Amino acid sequence: MKQELEKYQDVNIILTHNGDLTEKFEIYDRSMLARKNKADLLVSLHINSAESKEVAGAEVYVTANTSLPKYNAEMSKLGNMVLAELE
Repeated sequence: MKQELEKYQDVNIILTHNGDLTEKFEIYDRSMLARKNKADLLVSLHINSAESKEVAGAEVYVTANTSLPKYNAEMSKLGNMVLAELE
C-alpha cells in the first residue's frame, strides 16, 4: 500500500512500523500520531491470525465520529474498498 500511495504527488505517508513489531502501537497511539501530524486520513491495516485454520481475515477500522455524517460515510466506503482488495 505504501508503494502504491507514493505514486501520488503531495501524499505524505507515515508508518507506525515497517514490519518491526517489537514496538507495539495500539490503535489509539496510531490515531494520536495521525492527529499530531494533521493527517487527512489514517489507514490502519490489521491482518489477523489464529492457530485455527478456520479463522482468517482482516479488519479495517474507520472513524466513529458521527458528527460529520458525510465524512463517516466516505470513510466507510473507503474501508470497504480496502477490505475487498485484501480479500
